[in-house]
Amino acid sequence: MAEVRQEDREAYLAMNMLPEFDAADVRAGLWDKVTGLQAFARHRIAVENAALERAAKVCEDQRAVFASEEYSTGQPLGSLAERFACTRCAEAIRAMKGPSNA
Repeated sequence: MAEVRQEDREAYLAMNMLPEFDAADVRAGLWDKVTGLQAFARHRIAVENAALERAAKVCEDQRAVFASEEYSTGQPLGSLAERFACTRCAEAIRAMKGPSNA
């Protein structure tokens, strides 16, 4: 089951015309297990995860630049430190990703 945020609830309400008492229940989190609301949460998580993966890929691409012969010649220790930093950044970014099986 995906973690539902208030933004998911509001998006769900924007797409579904509900009586005001039902909308209040949605905003209070009482509908968080409803299939439609879960779909909004899963979509948000997928979009966030895709953006984080793109950011991690940028770090890995930069790591490849730092590993290039043109860059590392004359500064092998600096190149090593920068590659290490890029790797750690990519790992940290991926650690922020939500559950992919939500």
